This record gives sequence, structure tokens and C-alpha cells, in this order.
Amino acid sequence: MRRHFEACVFSYLAAELRSGAIAVAGSESYANFTAQLLTDAECAPLIDAYCAEAGLPADAAAATALLREQIETVAATVDTGYPGNADLVCDRVGSTG
Repeated sequence: MRRHFEACVFSYLAAELRSGAIAVAGSESYANFTAQLLTDAECAPLIDAYCAEAGLPADAAAATALLREQIETVAATVDTGYPGNADLVCDRVGSTG
């Protein structure tokens, strides 16, 4: 059982290190992860394919409109459910009462 647990932990740790979500103190003295990042010129030809695969618009105006629509939908849902949600309390910042 311990070996399976260790395999899971190190597999997860390796994935997080690759993504940059976890860092090791002093590791910058061995390699610069930013040198492995793609440049803007390298990314540009990949954007259309990535957006198509992710289901996102490739142009900024359409992407902004989509995100705005999604945020407004979630906000409306939250607003509708707020009166009945006893766990959510909105107070004025700095309010004392």
C-alpha cells in the first residue's frame, strides 16, 4: 500500500513541478523554467487550433463577449439564490453592525 501511495504522491508532484504550480527552493540555480516557455511568435500559429479544441473563440472581442456572458449568467444564478442561502452574508466593508 505504501508503494502505491508514494507512486501517487511523486506522480502528482512531478506534474505540479512541470506546470510550475509547485517550486523547489533554490531550484533556480539549476535551470530557468522561463527559458522553456514558448515565445509569442511560437504561440501565434497554435492559437486557432488551441481555441478550437478548447471551444473558445480565437479573436479577443468574441472571447471577451463569451466570458462576459458566462460571468453574467453565473452572477444572475448567484443573485437568484442569495435570499435563500443562509451561509452567504454580504456586509459592507468596514461595517460594524
